[in-house]
Amino acid sequence: MPEQGASLGLFKRLGPGILFAVSAIGTSHVVQSTRAGAEYGAYMWIFIVAACVVRYPAFRFGAEYAAITGRSLIDNYFMQGRWAVAIFIVDLLVNMFIATAAISFVAAGVIDYVFNLTIPTNITAILLIAFCVVFLTTGHYKLLEKTSKLLLFVFSLVVLVAVIKLFPGQEYSLQEFWLPQEGFSQQTLIFTVALAGWMPTAIIAGSFQSLWVCRKMATSNGAFTRKDALLDFNIGYAITILFALCFLMLGVFMAAQGVSISGSSGEYSSQMVGVITSALGDWAKVISSIAILAILFSTVLTLVDACPRAAAYLAGEIRTSLQQKQQQAYRVSMAIQFLVTGVILLLFAKSFRSFLDFATTISFLGAPLLAWINHRAIFNSDVEASQQPGPAIKYWSISGVVVMVLFSLLYLSVRF
Repeated sequence: MPEQGASLGLFKRLGPGILFAVSAIGTSHVVQSTRAGAEYGAYMWIFIVAACVVRYPAFRFGAEYAAITGRSLIDNYFMQGRWAVAIFIVDLLVNMFIATAAISFVAAGVIDYVFNLTIPTNITAILLIAFCVVFLTTGHYKLLEKTSKLLLFVFSLVVLVAVIKLFPGQEYSLQEFWLPQEGFSQQTLIFTVALAGWMPTAIIAGSFQSLWVCRKMATSNGAFTRKDALLDFNIGYAITILFALCFLMLGVFMAAQGVSISGSSGEYSSQMVGVITSALGDWAKVISSIAILAILFSTVLTLVDACPRAAAYLAGEIRTSLQQKQQQAYRVSMAIQFLVTGVILLLFAKSFRSFLDFATTISFLGAPLLAWINHRAIFNSDVEASQQPGPAIKYWSISGVVVMVLFSLLYLSVRF
């Protein structure tokens, strides 16, 4: 069990959970939640909340396992067998390349809009990833954590005020917040899967969370305890749910204003800023633009950190000679991520929404497997019985895996 040092103040306890929140908000919320509200309606809150509740244990186990053992979930995947490692690698590749490319493209659209740039959006996205690489290789974890806290605060303030001001100005019926009586079309089901696939984010973020907790413990001289890790994670998780619902309602407001969600990231950015400005006034145009840019930048930053960090850790487990060269492996993995995402952005820039839907669907279908692997990690001999979560969390986790399997089968039966 990791050594415990002096206790930390509340603000200093926050770190990995905040990184989780900013990665989730930029990945699924800004685009997918807004699309859900604008194109399908307020009743989509049911699927957002349900997905977050069902998946909670799988994400929590990442923070908890690391806090108990001092090791990441990736260690345990190797203990479980090659099949578990193979599943993790597939999901890692999807997030490392496709997800990073898609989210950086959205963020680049905001940059082009804010700064009125005329260069192609995919080039802006490549430059953004390059900037993140430089930022992370010079600033490391503590700077990432501090930057994410600051940017999340700016973003939260703007979006919350906008939603609070817009909500009373709309007319609602209770039926709008409940499932439609006419049922669901195939298209609605397919989008719901894409929405749930990254709600609040991909299950692989549980392993990222474990890596961040390990780094937090290393940089706090043992003062970051299991209790701190769970408090930090629960705060971050609550933030992700809150802002998923906020963006859902922003989408509803956009639809009420006659705005149809654009497939262009630049035009979409303009639409998002427009709905926030309609609530706060023209003076807030610059602030709202910066706020959205801030959270998307933080998301790209966390993906550019987390995926190479996981890849480097994975390489160290496969080749023991690399365990003492984690920093070099991390930088090599980051360079590979930059090159591959650059190629994707150059070749497939016009299909960023299709890429996002593809990545979220793959995550949705793979979620039950990764969730089960995370469950096995925390409830096995690697963790002492006295340290394992209680029966409520155990059966919550099992129930969640069963629900994810059933919905994956439902999707496959309808889709194919």
